[in-house]
Amino acid sequence: MLTLTTPLTAFATAGEDPGTVDDADKTFPDPDSFSYDDVEVDFAKALQYTMHFYDANKCGSGITGGRLEWRGDCHTEDGAIPLIPYGEDYIGTNLSQAFIDEHREILDPDGDGTVGCDGGMHDAGDHVKFNLPGSYAASTLAWGYYEFREAYEETGNAEHIEEIIHWFCDYYLKCL
Repeated sequence: MLTLTTPLTAFATAGEDPGTVDDADKTFPDPDSFSYDDVEVDFAKALQYTMHFYDANKCGSGITGGRLEWRGDCHTEDGAIPLIPYGEDYIGTNLSQAFIDEHREILDPDGDGTVGCDGGMHDAGDHVKFNLPGSYAASTLAWGYYEFREAYEETGNAEHIEEIIHWFCDYYLKCL
């Protein structure tokens, strides 16, 4: 057990040299005082827990009744954003009316006057969706699945990772 006989303190103002710690003042645990024999190493469980992080950060409709019983649908209003320029009432898109009028057939193919951008993932659990870090996370997960598909299949996680990758991709297709 690591026991500190004196409290560790360090104070320095900007630009001031904080000083050094003498080797005699450094205390490290004795490596012979503990053993890794009783440590559970279960990479399949670690992989599953990692994927639950993404389940917890899903956004939109279709979350209720999913893999995490305590998570429910959220930000469902993103599924019907009025296709109007953003106004003082904080409703609409950041598109100009001229752009909307010129591209209405592409932006609103069903003619309901809205743009559907529900889904995606919250960024870092802060209830905001940022597409750049999210797309990086999605591509990293997909590349890992591409490279190590057998490991996902052997641990029973292939369907789960595919579901997460699809959740990301379906959202980004809506954002095009």
